[in-house]
Amino acid sequence: MNKLFEIIYWIKIFLSPFIIFLFIALAIYFSNEELLWISGLLSLIGTVLGIIYA
Repeated sequence: MNKLFEIIYWIKIFLSPFIIFLFIALAIYFSNEELLWISGLLSLIGTVLGIIYA
């Protein structure tokens, strides 16, 4: 049971930077679809920061 709570808290901590960078990436992508690589890079950065932060 303790492991379950630890996993839930880890996911919550991971999602905070990931969602922020994902929204920024989506805003950039929807404003200019030619900048897909920047959106992908921001999503990757958000994932890495989420893992490091958690």
